[in-house]
Amino acid sequence: WLGVQRRLPAGLVPHLGSQWWCLTRTTLEAILTDPQRSDYDRFFRLAWIPDESYFQTLARKHSPEIESRSLTLARFDLKGKPYLLYNDHRQLLEASGAFVARKVWPGATGLMDHFPQASPAGRSDRKPDPRGID
Repeated sequence: WLGVQRRLPAGLVPHLGSQWWCLTRTTLEAILTDPQRSDYDRFFRLAWIPDESYFQTLARKHSPEIESRSLTLARFDLKGKPYLLYNDHRQLLEASGAFVARKVWPGATGLMDHFPQASPAGRSDRKPDPRGID
């Protein structure tokens, strides 16, 4: 439409993902010291959604171990509007093991008072998995 053509930098395979992510120190250092980083930065400067593609693409280039699971509990209605979490969602949040809860009602003081807290005994090694929560 604008007549602008760009080439993907050599050796790069684009990936999309959540704007919420965690990187290991090793992966982050590999991204920051990559000799082609200026090429990648230039390419992603004009990307449609850089917050959902830049680190996701470069992490997959530099790390042999990627876990694709969300740390965020977020649910949306059929119109794409996020659900609000209220005080009575405490058990749902505990069951999800999520690190981040998206869209908590400002008046949900019961949730705010309860979280964050240490994991119950025997559950500290449990990985967050909010996918199965409805």
